[in-house]
Amino acid sequence: MTIKSHINSVDGPLEDLVFSALGSGVRRRILDLVRRSPGLTVLEIADGFEMSRFGVRKHLDTLVQAGLLTVERDGRAKRHYLNAVPIQTIYDRWLTKYSRRWAPVLTGLKYRLEGDKQDMSKHRHRYEIYIRATADKLWEALTDGAITRQYYYGSPVESSFEPGAPIIYKHHEDDSVTMISGEIVEAVPGTRLIHTFSFHNDDPPSTVRYEIEENDGTCKLTLVHEFDEINKTYRAVEDGWNPILSGLKTLLETGEPLNIRMSDG
Repeated sequence: MTIKSHINSVDGPLEDLVFSALGSGVRRRILDLVRRSPGLTVLEIADGFEMSRFGVRKHLDTLVQAGLLTVERDGRAKRHYLNAVPIQTIYDRWLTKYSRRWAPVLTGLKYRLEGDKQDMSKHRHRYEIYIRATADKLWEALTDGAITRQYYYGSPVESSFEPGAPIIYKHHEDDSVTMISGEIVEAVPGTRLIHTFSFHNDDPPSTVRYEIEENDGTCKLTLVHEFDEINKTYRAVEDGWNPILSGLKTLLETGEPLNIRMSDG
């Protein structure tokens, strides 16, 4: 079976899946539930609705097909995680660089006033995206500092990518300043990269895992960021990974960066 990416094309029926999925109030409520409690099973999601488990499963299938949910097996259970990358891709398409700067400020104010921004109950962020590129090209984009500058908020990565070696992301304007540091846990070129992640605050290191699956010139990239506890870093990166993944996809598919600006905060 050939699986096509719902976010590979700028226009067309695959992108329509995202809009169609978001058009249902039930499906939007499901996304709200999964956002607040990542890793919910079908049974746990169904408990929040007055409909059959079969009906809930149909809505989940629609959200998975649109790429708005990803599924991870846990024994016999399937756990569901919000994947905001398709929404970020749409956001990047229509917002100008000026409105892109102000939109998070205004929506953040709205969430704070309404009390709508709720903590997640589990300690991981999970993202999934399809990119028209080979595994070798994707690996190069993840490990070459000249390339990460173009999508990782201007930060070049440095590492030998050997287990136990340090990994650092430097400041986008001053290479003498380290923004993120960690240690390589595992590095299998074209397949998997795992490293610890530290913002140099009081939080303990977390762990970032990239998984690459190639199929006929297209790669499925799964990124999981895991934490021992909900802390400042957990909250800070919640929305930060979406522009990185969107920028990575755009760069590899078009050769042009998104030029995502650093936050003034």
